[in-house]
Formats: sequence, structure tokens, C-alpha cells
Amino acid sequence: MIEIDAEKAFELMYELYKAHPWLNNPGIMRPEDAQAEGEAVAFLMAGDFSKKWGNCRPAARRVAASLLLDFMRKLRTPGHPINMSSWHVSADLSAWRQALAVIALEIERSHPHLASRH
Repeated sequence: MIEIDAEKAFELMYELYKAHPWLNNPGIMRPEDAQAEGEAVAFLMAGDFSKKWGNCRPAARRVAASLLLDFMRKLRTPGHPINMSSWHVSADLSAWRQALAVIALEIERSHPHLASRH
């Protein structure tokens, strides 16, 4: 296990986007997309990027992409609790998989009601 701080987590997120550039093009958010939050969280928690978006509906894709971008923003926001956080992940994982592990841990820590459903 290694400890990941916010700066390293940001670097890992960059590696996630490099490994899976399709994450950059989910489409434009719509007001009704909020209803797909559960599906988006399930997708992120599962971490199965082998089939790109898999069975995610377009609304869940947009929400998942939005959650990833929001997480990256918080990692770089001085004084934000996430900016001062750390996470323990397996050192044996690739960089982009470490990013997914950090995301899952943060969902579990910050939104246990969402994580417990998935």
C-alpha cells in the first residue's frame, strides 16, 4: 500500500484521462441528468473501463464525467477538505487504476449513502 496525497491524486487522474481519452467526450450535461447519479457512481465504483462506458446510459456518462472533473477541481482548490486528504491504495496497480481506487475511496468516505448502494 502507498499513501496518495491530493497532488499525487491529481497526477493519477491525468493518467486516467490519458489511458481512457473517451472520458473527455461524454456530451453536455442536461438538467435531467441528475437522476442518473446512482448509475454514474456505480460505474465509477466498479472501475470496469474495459468496454469504455459499458452499459451506462448517456445521462450516467455525463454525470460520471462531471463527477471526475469536480473531483479534480477539488484536488486543486486550496483549503478544500479533499485537497488536504490522503488515500491508501495498492502500489501494484497501474497509475490509472490507482486513480480509480482513490475515486472509489473518496466516494465511500464522502458519500457513504451512495457507495453503500453499489
